[in-house]
Amino acid sequence: MFRFPTTHLAAIPQAHRIYLSSHPTAVCIPIRAVTTEIIHPERITITPPATPNETITSLLREEHNRLEALYKTYRTLPPQTVSQDRRDLGLLIAREANIHDEAEEEVVFRPICDDKKLRRDEASGRDLYEEWVEEHFMVKQWCRNVENAADVVDDEVEKGLDQQVLDLIHYLRKSSKFEEDAIFPRLESTLSKDQLIKMAQEFREAKKK
Repeated sequence: MFRFPTTHLAAIPQAHRIYLSSHPTAVCIPIRAVTTEIIHPERITITPPATPNETITSLLREEHNRLEALYKTYRTLPPQTVSQDRRDLGLLIAREANIHDEAEEEVVFRPICDDKKLRRDEASGRDLYEEWVEEHFMVKQWCRNVENAADVVDDEVEKGLDQQVLDLIHYLRKSSKFEEDAIFPRLESTLSKDQLIKMAQEFREAKKK
């Protein structure tokens, strides 16, 4: 995946930037003022630069933060934004959410599924793994809805696409909150730091496939 270079960041007017995190050196998407046209959205990735001793939970939280930045950008697009630009940003959100979830399923689902202590909440009796699978299933459904709607050029479908993207954002936020509240603390309290670091490395490799 290509990461938009930040070396020329100073040349991009502040009003034309979309930051993918609050860090001052964060990857950003340059946009054109007025029309908010996204430049080369296929080149953007929410994957942050690797950091020393990065754990799977810290990496996933950062990706959630970067996705959240995209959601906020979509929801605040001005009315005069051209439809192609809205479609591009909606597809970008769906694509990055899909890649994120597929890598998560490959790397993180396994230990949760195999470890009864990790997957079951003793206080409530909930099977967290089953809930997590259901959350991912709903996100995939809404990603497909966005992709299907974006393939059709029609005024009525265009209105529907906007709602599909907003619905996808709702489910993505719900899924991220579930992971951060219910899954990540269990991983951090049960697995060793070395295991969490190894999983972060595996997650990055899975996203390259």
